[in-house]
Amino acid sequence: MSNMFLKIENQGVAPIQSFTMMGLSTARGKGEKIWQFGTGAKHGILTCMRQKIEPTIFLGENELKFGTKGDMMGETPYEHLTYTFKGISKDISTALDCGALDWNSLDMGLREFVSNAIDAGGYKVEIVSSIEPAKDTTRIYLPFRPEVAKFFAAL
Repeated sequence: MSNMFLKIENQGVAPIQSFTMMGLSTARGKGEKIWQFGTGAKHGILTCMRQKIEPTIFLGENELKFGTKGDMMGETPYEHLTYTFKGISKDISTALDCGALDWNSLDMGLREFVSNAIDAGGYKVEIVSSIEPAKDTTRIYLPFRPEVAKFFAAL
């Protein structure tokens, strides 16, 4: 399983803000869409990162990678999210623990990725052996660890 990945794909290239800016949604106000709050994909990233599962995302042919950076608030240490896109690294003003009290299941985060792919249309969820970008698509790759495999089996 170590060289396998869960791939969640949909047609169209999602804007980077879909993964980096809390509260923004392209689905808002469209009653036929599943999620409209603008938090789902971000909570998906956070739930993965808290469990040391680093998603690789391709927005078309451009890779979006996430990481964390340690910092301090007064005397309290914390980690916040960072991302690298088109060779530029940036901090996201979101602590890794954002939502941790109730977004504590990996399934919740992965469900958000799948729901967003359904909303976008032309979606696929499958197990693959390599990570590749594709023009005009959004792809999320997750290492196919046992907890990811359990989610996939339950779909």
